[in-house]
Amino acid sequence: MELEIVTPFLLSLSKVIQQMCRKNIEYKTTIHKQMDYSSDDVIIVLGIMGDIEGSVILAFNKSIAIKIISMMVNFEVDEIDELGRSALCELGNMIAGNASIVFSMKDIYVNVTIPEFLNGDQIEDSDDVDILRIPVSVSQEEFYLDIVV
Repeated sequence: MELEIVTPFLLSLSKVIQQMCRKNIEYKTTIHKQMDYSSDDVIIVLGIMGDIEGSVILAFNKSIAIKIISMMVNFEVDEIDELGRSALCELGNMIAGNASIVFSMKDIYVNVTIPEFLNGDQIEDSDDVDILRIPVSVSQEEFYLDIVV
């Protein structure tokens, strides 16, 4: 079941990063961990409802988030302002939308909520929530695709 859930998101993440940032990504070993984010993290949360229920979380350190935003808008930015928040949310939206298409081709139907932008300290740490974390590397910088189902 884990592979069935993860694969559409990995395919979509790879496709969207290639399109929007003109970069290839690499995945590292998937791990299980408890939910804990730092105040220096930037989080995009997407709710998943339907045949699969849970959340997909893109977790960036602020410095990699700024680099991703710069790649997306095609000019250097030095802070995460309204444009940056919008760009990261759109990145999450595109990944989730593409993943839902992949799921539908396997007769798995999901709806995705509107992306929510949060700072890491806005998410309460919990030992009760098991996260499937996929470390993702783009331009030698790492961020995380976290799946909670």
